[in-house]
Amino acid sequence: MYTAHIDQAARYAALALALPARRGDADAVAALRDDLAVLLAGTTRLVTGLDPHLPIAVDASDVGRHPVQAMLNRLSATPTLGGARGGGERPSTRWAGRPDSPSDARDAVAAWKGLVVSAQLARADLESGPELRDTERWAVVGDVAALAHVHALSSERLLTVTTPPEGLERRVRSHAAALLVESHEVARLVAAAPTQAPAAERPSRHGILTVAGIADVPGAVENLAHLIAEHHPSAGDVLAITRMASQLGQATGAALTTAAGRDAPIDDAVRVAGASLGAHAHTLGVAVMAH
Repeated sequence: MYTAHIDQAARYAALALALPARRGDADAVAALRDDLAVLLAGTTRLVTGLDPHLPIAVDASDVGRHPVQAMLNRLSATPTLGGARGGGERPSTRWAGRPDSPSDARDAVAAWKGLVVSAQLARADLESGPELRDTERWAVVGDVAALAHVHALSSERLLTVTTPPEGLERRVRSHAAALLVESHEVARLVAAAPTQAPAAERPSRHGILTVAGIADVPGAVENLAHLIAEHHPSAGDVLAITRMASQLGQATGAALTTAAGRDAPIDDAVRVAGASLGAHAHTLGVAVMAH
């Protein structure tokens, strides 16, 4: 069941990025964001046996020496934006009313509730399940890194609808920037799969893939194709995918047009391809807006 719960968490995480918090629900989202950091740190400790080293020393070389430890340290030291963990509420109260599925999430609070509860259920399955093999441990660490990346990305958006003290705002921005780097390095380490197990035995993960550069786009698109095939997307999912395809087509078309020179015959083909992609992307965009 762990895989099912973490896949759900990945879908909720994508929604959490697509449904930014508003001023009216910013405090609730901030508390749920704090909960996620606690859950991710706990999951990392569970599968690695590591303990966080606090307070965090400012040493960039730590990321290169031990990125998993660096990410755990950062998650464990997440600055709290949601008051005293949601004003002292118990998690069971804070998480009440979560949507039954990602397709039912209509706002940021619902998306974050689904994300946090799915992460908690995934961790509970790990705690009650059999001993993990090394390949499975690395897969879980990769899942944590993907969700930690989303946590870091959400911090910047949350600060636009909250008014924390100046010192806290600086800490949150600094923390998010560092966590982005650390989670990306952990994802790179997991992809290298430091294990003797053959690739065929490594658990596959079809959830969130971080795209840090152009070279990461093909893998992310392939991952999206797996999600579409396996999860029977709702109408809302299809519209989101179409909007993404439109944006990607526009960006690619513009890049091809810019790259095309004026002399070589092959540049004409590149220019035509760029124009065609741009026109197709415009058609997709119009379809989404019309719907």
